[in-house]
Amino acid sequence: MLGPQENFPPGDRFLKSKCAEVPQAPENLKVKTRTNDKLTLEWTRPKAIGDSKVTGYNISLKMVDSDDWKKIGRGRSFVTSYTIKNLKLDKHYVCSVSAENKVGKGPAAEVESPVVQHQKPVKAIEKARTSKQSIKDKKENKALYSDVVKKNLTSRPTTGKK
Repeated sequence: MLGPQENFPPGDRFLKSKCAEVPQAPENLKVKTRTNDKLTLEWTRPKAIGDSKVTGYNISLKMVDSDDWKKIGRGRSFVTSYTIKNLKLDKHYVCSVSAENKVGKGPAAEVESPVVQHQKPVKAIEKARTSKQSIKDKKENKALYSDVVKKNLTSRPTTGKK
């Protein structure tokens, strides 16, 4: 067996080879848009993609207080955004995206801070609308009541007694 410092026998041929590499992590991962139950991630392609082109992106999600990443989708190689749907309200999420090529999956980029989906204050809005409507209804009812009372006072039947 020949070691690294050994001379090779004359006539042996060697081929120069490259080690195949996975792509680097996608860059500039951010939350582009969010609603109550979904959010859209956006990123840019990795600077180094290894020895083959990117074949796709793996999107994963986890609750901030969990270590269990759940793969939720795979994006096409030419698309650098992904919409995550069916999120729970008022939960903290961390999202990650990794690029993949024919060699394998590269390291993931994560959203820098947890993503929080907040419920819109629908009840407060409805309560305010209801309160305004109640006040309006009370005013209308009061006006209607006043008109009825006035009519009753002016149109009382006379009994003949004084």
